[in-house]
Amino acid sequence: MFGKNEIISVKMNSDNSVVLQATLEHGAYQVFPIIQHSQIYITGTDFWHQALGHSSTRYWSNAKDIYANGDILPKRPSHFWCSQCVTYNSKEQAHKPIDGPRSKEPFDLVHTNLIGPFKVKSMGRKKYMIFLIDDFTRYAEINFLFKKSDASQVLQTFCEKINTQTK
Repeated sequence: MFGKNEIISVKMNSDNSVVLQATLEHGAYQVFPIIQHSQIYITGTDFWHQALGHSSTRYWSNAKDIYANGDILPKRPSHFWCSQCVTYNSKEQAHKPIDGPRSKEPFDLVHTNLIGPFKVKSMGRKKYMIFLIDDFTRYAEINFLFKKSDASQVLQTFCEKINTQTK
């Protein structure tokens, strides 16, 4: 780092080029990154991961045995994450959008989702939650539960309520 005329510059050791610059304005430094066109800085691990076709880093430990110049690869990182690999290796497929409701009348089809247990209990000390959503009208109810087994009672009460309201 070098500071002249209320300017702080961060320079690369290799070629002394300025990478980051901060100027003092109104008692505070404002930081301005300096990036030249077509120049990007990535880690050695990222570079080799991409250059080797997004290969798994677990194979890098024996690269010296496989490649003549395998010693230029960096050591295998303990934690490595690549967003492109995660997307490609994902087992879940995107759901196709559905045009309109699948059901023909209200409460013909009700979607449910039971979630829990939560690490932190709600204010009412409940650990589970169940969603009930009508496919046709999109009417929704959310109920909080002490135990997972309480879901059957909630479903029964919901069905009774729907039967009395729709008759």
